[in-house]
Amino acid sequence: MRAAVYCRLSKAPKVGDSSTNPRSSLDRQEQDGRRIAAEQGWDVVAVFREIVPASDPFKARKEWTQLLELIEAKEVDAVILWMEDRANRHVVTAAELVKVCKEAGVSRIVLPSYEYDLTDPEDEAKFYGEAVRAQQEIARMKKRIRRMQLELAENGQEHGGGKRPFGFTGSGAHKVPLARALAEQEMIREATSRILAGDSLRGICIDWNKRGVAGTTGQPWATRTLKRVLTPPGSASTTGTSTRRRGPPSSHASSGKRLRRSSKILPAEPTTGAACTAIC
Repeated sequence: MRAAVYCRLSKAPKVGDSSTNPRSSLDRQEQDGRRIAAEQGWDVVAVFREIVPASDPFKARKEWTQLLELIEAKEVDAVILWMEDRANRHVVTAAELVKVCKEAGVSRIVLPSYEYDLTDPEDEAKFYGEAVRAQQEIARMKKRIRRMQLELAENGQEHGGGKRPFGFTGSGAHKVPLARALAEQEMIREATSRILAGDSLRGICIDWNKRGVAGTTGQPWATRTLKRVLTPPGSASTTGTSTRRRGPPSSHASSGKRLRRSSKILPAEPTTGAACTAIC
């Protein structure tokens, strides 16, 4: 029989974390999957590995999509997972896998702890049940996080979550030195001046990528990314010490054209506002 192994990690390990060694979670999942195949006398025809957050069950998964396509092409006879929630944390995506498997004649989904037979209605229901339990856990986790963030906001504290906006020092694990934030703010001023002078977002992105200007994610600059930096609330203003607004919009006097959803940050200075007008 031909088997495909699917491995998923919710988030990448931090630099220096012990899980970055060859015995990482993904490696262990693959090793366990290959061991199961060897014990069954199956051939592993494909291994799919990816790092995808579990908080969004409908987020596009390249490797997962390739697995489904392989099943649809009837090129595998069994699917090996480390645990049910490595594949699905929502009953809808679990149903998608079951549907594709049944249509392709694949009846076996195998874990280290259990072997599902999709021709057995009880096993199929059990598989759905595990997906529902994982979905409930994600829902509880989101409620806990929202409650914690609300408490921090009520106390005037940063919650430290999400990506660090370009031009800000950030907080928590995303915090960077002030010198870097100031350098990024200088790049925002440069981009603003160039937009006002008639340059394009694409031209600036090409130039910044050639110069090695780093963004907050380490990815090459794209026009959409740069536009987001210059226009939404995540953008630093042209002052050196931009801060997030904590009061209602009416408590702050405007010094220029407000950016979109500006109730969450201080108003931009006139030059940034004009650049916003030029590209929006």
